[in-house]
Amino acid sequence: MLQPICSNAPASEASLEKTLHILNGEQYSGLERVVDHLVEAAPEFGYSPHLGLLVPEVMIGRMKSRYITAYDLQMRSRFDFSIARKVAELVRKGGFRLIHSHTVRSAMVAARVAKLADVPWIHQVHSCALRESHRVMQNLANFWTEKVVLRRADQIISVSEALADYVACHYGVRRDRIVVVRNGVPRSSLAAPNTPAAPVQTIAVVALFRPRKGLHVLIDALSLLVRDGHKVRLRVVGEFVEATYKAQIASQIEQLGLGEVVDLMGFTSDPLQQYADCDLAVLPSLYGEGIPMTLLEAMAAGRPVVGSDIDGIREVLMDGAGILVPPGNARALADGISRILRQETLAHALSEAGRNRQLAKYDDAQMRREVYSLYDRLTS
Repeated sequence: MLQPICSNAPASEASLEKTLHILNGEQYSGLERVVDHLVEAAPEFGYSPHLGLLVPEVMIGRMKSRYITAYDLQMRSRFDFSIARKVAELVRKGGFRLIHSHTVRSAMVAARVAKLADVPWIHQVHSCALRESHRVMQNLANFWTEKVVLRRADQIISVSEALADYVACHYGVRRDRIVVVRNGVPRSSLAAPNTPAAPVQTIAVVALFRPRKGLHVLIDALSLLVRDGHKVRLRVVGEFVEATYKAQIASQIEQLGLGEVVDLMGFTSDPLQQYADCDLAVLPSLYGEGIPMTLLEAMAAGRPVVGSDIDGIREVLMDGAGILVPPGNARALADGISRILRQETLAHALSEAGRNRQLAKYDDAQMRREVYSLYDRLTS
């Protein structure tokens, strides 16, 4: 039977229901942080959380939860599902009550495990498979895979209304089988940002960077802001998925003469704290967002936000919680940022509206309650 590669179960595990999250684990971004929040809170709701990771090293090393009992589920290839029998044995003999998958590959494993072990299976959709990357054929393969396997899930969680509609429309899943549980982040006690009168104003963008995040558009917008006379700095926080994209951004910064006003910060274990010394946040994604955790954290920190007018971001920034601009339009992005930099009243209004919307709609405590209520229903 599979043995854990690390084990730190809650002291009360014997009285708790055991559950297994299955996901990739090769990075630590928004999806993985959602799982981290759920794992940390599980004992409060009567559950002992375990992780099955297809690529375990990165996520295990970066999780904040104290309760990390994890299994290495590495596959020999993308379509090697021999691991499913081993996981099913673990689930049966270990007395697991439920499995919860989070990615397309993990859903393929989970579907087999659920059938072999006869346990309920939840799949959580965090983003649109058709718009996950700029690799069209990979997107199509993920789309058709998810479409086929999701019909076998006992319950589907979507992190947004737009994603729920996508699953219902494109996958042919009845809407009553889809539960919307919005991503949530902790409340923040960070002080209000500097006023627009500050000598130099700092813009933050926090993400796992790849072409669809639109960082190259933001760099162009920054150049326009500098040309328009704004004294600004850009703090780029996060890793790059592709070395070629990182090199493209570095070259763009050099060609535009922005080396003195752009800080490439790399990975951070505390995205929320990155907003402490920033005046506003930007998320210039071109497509492919579910409910971005970094956007919620900026709002929780009381930072005014400028985001692309796309599904996921649009849903978060409703009711005046931020400024929406057309994706891929550097001039519109620069103008949206400039409005905040020049108008103190607007900056404070957006700050207050964003924080209030995060508290009302995207609180991590609310997210956990809704997920574990679903667990209770499926295991009762």
